[in-house]
Amino acid sequence: MSDAPQHDVTTSSTAPDRPRPVMTRIAISVLFFLVGFALLARFDVTVSGWLTRLAPRLAAENDWTGGSLLRGLRAFAEPVVLVVVVFAVAVLDPRRKRAVTRLLLALLVGMILFQIGKKSVDRTRPGAYAGTTWHGMWNGVDWEERPVSNRSFPSGHTTTAFAFGLSLAALYPRLRWLFVLLAVGCGLSRVIISAHWPSDCWTGAWIGITASWIACRIVHVHPQNEPVPTTT
Repeated sequence: MSDAPQHDVTTSSTAPDRPRPVMTRIAISVLFFLVGFALLARFDVTVSGWLTRLAPRLAAENDWTGGSLLRGLRAFAEPVVLVVVVFAVAVLDPRRKRAVTRLLLALLVGMILFQIGKKSVDRTRPGAYAGTTWHGMWNGVDWEERPVSNRSFPSGHTTTAFAFGLSLAALYPRLRWLFVLLAVGCGLSRVIISAHWPSDCWTGAWIGITASWIACRIVHVHPQNEPVPTTT
């Protein structure tokens, strides 16, 4: 019998664990958000000023090329539209139970994350800011003093539009670009009317995307071209 040392095959052949794909995607998403936020925050005043110069012309028009268009884009995140769309999904989509649950969960997660930012960070809205520096509108962390309605960070409409719109896009991929454009348009409309800074809407979009992603991972909905399983 040979006395040669025996190698532990199990130990020597074990490859290092690969990074978890989910954690990698989360890290990339957070990095992408932070880089984009840093760039936008630095040029908020410039970009906001350029976009708001469109506002008088748009607001003066009472048709679908002007103020009505901005109101229509903003309406995508309004409660009445949300209720109507959710009701339509509940009535018309055979996957109604899971589809509605996913939509409501995305809205709930987005609203929770939005409220944390809204109640903790005090940032002056563009319409009330008279300064010229890119950092002068930041008033620090404040949980009580200023009413939430006077704070611009983050954009609630944009959060809702992206959470709802991307959840709809996942449910109805043939219409995904329509829902994405409505969400982007809603965010842009908030900057044009001086309700939010561009970085507010960037943050709201990221929160909405994150909320939709969480809802899609928790609530699985069968694709439209697959039969919905039934129980007997």
